[in-house]
Amino acid sequence: MPSVEVRGQNVRVKWWGGEYHLDEHGKPTKRKKYESASGPEPGVAFEDEDEAYNFGLDRESEVRNGKYRPKSAEMNMVEYCDLWFSTLDLRVRTVDKYRSILNAVIKPYWRQWTVGQITPVDYGMFKTYVTNKYSELYKRGVLSVFRMLMDDAVLKYKLRDETPVIDQRHRGRYEKKQTRRVKGELPIEAVHQLAVNADHVWGYAGWVYIWTVAFTGMRPPGEMYGLQRGFASPYWPASDPDRDRRRGQIDGTREWMCCGSSGRCTTRAASRFWRAPNTTRTELS
Repeated sequence: MPSVEVRGQNVRVKWWGGEYHLDEHGKPTKRKKYESASGPEPGVAFEDEDEAYNFGLDRESEVRNGKYRPKSAEMNMVEYCDLWFSTLDLRVRTVDKYRSILNAVIKPYWRQWTVGQITPVDYGMFKTYVTNKYSELYKRGVLSVFRMLMDDAVLKYKLRDETPVIDQRHRGRYEKKQTRRVKGELPIEAVHQLAVNADHVWGYAGWVYIWTVAFTGMRPPGEMYGLQRGFASPYWPASDPDRDRRRGQIDGTREWMCCGSSGRCTTRAASRFWRAPNTTRTELS
């Protein structure tokens, strides 16, 4: 049964949270660990002893039904972000993006909070903070990661009963969203310094890589990966360094030039136009 204490103008209730004190070896003893509260929620006090007593009864009922989450099970947001991030299995670029958002925005903002303390009002303040400080594209990325954090806290880790993320559309003042970031001129000195840094780390390949990205607009890593010597050579696919891929591409090219889109074989005509330059039987094998 809960115990109610009256201290001046304050009413406090204690109840058993379903846990026991641990001994010096970390094993539970027979001494129960009680929890207490001075109000139904932080910053709100009980009106009288009956309200406090009923509050304690509700907590003990949750303990008996296995629905109660003791205070010792509450996890700090920074610790939870590290736990959540360690379980991700995504592409390299996506993992880097999530790590950057967690370290730059979410962890510093929520470092004093536990997962169960965040309310919809707190999320609204966080959303306003992100909206005022960052661009539209980055804001959507931050809120998307935070929404995934809260959804997994409810469904996967059972650290919350419900998510605090509540999106009410068509509410508030209308603001035209910035669809694209306004791009400014990048001074050539900045590109040169970046190329110098890459040269110290990668060598001459890094120097060439930075200048190629700057003057071609190719996106790493996919488009730049395709700009390898084996793929960019005018003698491709014969110049492909991978033997199996080279044989498959050459056979496919021969078949296409032989039959074409009509489906009729024109081997004799095709033989006059297609030839793997500087390719011998030894190279193909």
